[in-house]
Amino acid sequence: MAKKNLVAKVFAYLALFWIVIWMIWTWMLFIFWNNSDQSQVNKKIENITPEKLKEMIKSGEIKVKTQTWETTK
Repeated sequence: MAKKNLVAKVFAYLALFWIVIWMIWTWMLFIFWNNSDQSQVNKKIENITPEKLKEMIKSGEIKVKTQTWETTK
């Protein structure tokens, strides 16, 4: 009986350890992935004139993508 209890405790600690690792990894992805993606977008946009941007939107070359939690009113 004590051996079964020991095995259950070991598996419980292993499961808890991997859940914590998974949560930390997920938050690291949220923090760092968004920052690197945004810096690449900013570099591409810096060299575009307003006229060129209007032409690109009208021709369908680019699509507008937003990453925000804000709602419009």
